[in-house]
Amino acid sequence: MKAIGLDVGGSTIRGVRWDGRRVEKLAVAKTPRGNAELTRTLLRMIASLESGKPLPIGIGFAGVIEAGKVKMSPNNRFLRNYDPSHALKRRVVVDNDARTFARAEYALGAGKGVKRALFFTFGTGVGRAYGIGRVIKRVKRFEHPEQWEKRYQRVKGAAALAPFFAEHLIPIIVSYKPRVVVVGGAVAEKKGFTAMFRRELKKKGFEGEVRDAKLGTLAGAIGAAMIAK
Repeated sequence: MKAIGLDVGGSTIRGVRWDGRRVEKLAVAKTPRGNAELTRTLLRMIASLESGKPLPIGIGFAGVIEAGKVKMSPNNRFLRNYDPSHALKRRVVVDNDARTFARAEYALGAGKGVKRALFFTFGTGVGRAYGIGRVIKRVKRFEHPEQWEKRYQRVKGAAALAPFFAEHLIPIIVSYKPRVVVVGGAVAEKKGFTAMFRRELKKKGFEGEVRDAKLGTLAGAIGAAMIAK
């Protein structure tokens, strides 16, 4: 069964038409700065991806998700109580973007076959998600930004970011005891970042694996299509 998946990031929206095995069509747009413009952008992207026949739609947003609404988003502060189903005038399944990323990577990518895994996305903000037994859990505190994230934007370069993230994320890793940590997002794509992050976590006692996401920048959109279905 085909579905549309959209990943609304701080600067870019990525959309896919997904047939359960592969991306059939891709759409990309800049993230607008207001609700009305966002709705128009989403409608245009959906129309281009559907090419006629209506398909199920899933959308991932950074921030707090409650009852199908985006209560708040640290990456897009204009989003307050935004209801995609109401705005788009059709049923939309909504989730936190870190969970949609994790869902795709857990089922199809770097987390496949792992009993317990943590997923981190390093982009405009820091996304966190936890999977156990092939299920992505709804950890509400992961939807809220950490206090230290305000300082993250001032840290430059992979060599400085790797120890910064290791220091601030090791408490979560110790708490959830993952066998594998999967990292994605623009920062994780910087040359040498994953290897440095792996070394920093090892210094702090983490004995599991650190893996790069396999589905790249489309993981969030693919995961959103998966929840739509």
